[in-house]
Amino acid sequence: MSAPATDRREAWIGDDLVILDLAADRYDCAQAARRSAARPHASADAAAAGAPADLEALPPGPDVLRPVEGLALILSLLDLVRLYPGRGLAGVLGAVERRRRAGPADPEAVLRIARAFRRLAIWLPISRKCLVRSFVLARLLQRCGHGCAWVVGVRTWPFAAHCWLQHGRVVLDDRPERLAPYAVIHQVSA
Repeated sequence: MSAPATDRREAWIGDDLVILDLAADRYDCAQAARRSAARPHASADAAAAGAPADLEALPPGPDVLRPVEGLALILSLLDLVRLYPGRGLAGVLGAVERRRRAGPADPEAVLRIARAFRRLAIWLPISRKCLVRSFVLARLLQRCGHGCAWVVGVRTWPFAAHCWLQHGRVVLDDRPERLAPYAVIHQVSA
């Protein structure tokens, strides 16, 4: 039995169709014999999918956490232990999406916190996996009253999936040039 349509996300990369089945926590890739014949069946996500364009690097500036933000970082690390293990991609994204803060984010504070996190990340007791790093930073921003977009991208030949956080067009936890080969397949507000 197939998953409900809301659990499927699609992205076209050339003549390849990548399908993310969130319910099954699985990616599939198919080569379309004729893209024009297969394309009308693609979801709205597939039509919107494409390589991230015009992304901006995190600008230089202050990168110090305030004491209350340091406490928020510690609590975000505890969230990693409490909310992350044993969950697939949909569960991890959902755990952050359900906890998003209402209200506008202060762009300068978001960028400062992201810069501080990037500076401190090598010293934190966390995996360097993109999903783990994005989870902790998203929770940190939420605990400080801010939000961001959590983006999932895919590429083919060789196949790879990757995720990152953005505030508008600014990439918070990666470098824009590293993201160029990826087509966006899914995005949530965190």
